[in-house]
Amino acid sequence: RGVVVDLIVSVVSWLLVGASAAGFVNHIRIGDFSTYSTCIAFAVPYGVLITLLGYSEGLYATAALSESLPSRRWILAKCTVQTTLIMGIANVFAKSTIPTPICVLIGGTLNFLGLALVRGWHGSDRGPKNKTNVLVVGAGPTGRAIARHLRHNPQLGRVVRGFLDN
Repeated sequence: RGVVVDLIVSVVSWLLVGASAAGFVNHIRIGDFSTYSTCIAFAVPYGVLITLLGYSEGLYATAALSESLPSRRWILAKCTVQTTLIMGIANVFAKSTIPTPICVLIGGTLNFLGLALVRGWHGSDRGPKNKTNVLVVGAGPTGRAIARHLRHNPQLGRVVRGFLDN
């Protein structure tokens, strides 16, 4: 589900950026589909590439859902930067006028923000609202294992606040 949603958001955001750029430069003429095809030729590979990079980084794995929020944001930001650079370089080699380099930067930023909004990173999807504070007795290997388990399973509604040890 996440892969398809990310692909759709990426393609739509790039189509919006391409259409806006073409409109600003007066490239859109009724009956002229070359601008639209250029936008689609950039948007679809961008969407496919960012979802493939996200998949290879483990963004869609079930283990990634239990990772910390900053970790998932970092993975998505890294994939967005990598994809934007790759597509920007490909655009230069293709000698295409649409999208312009500034549109590539704006589009990459818009794409990241769109993906972040769709994922709902305001924290509402991270398990129970009422978290229980936990104080782990023992700071040895077992105590650290318990803390790690609770950190990787936010759906349990437990937050480790510290360790007690002699």
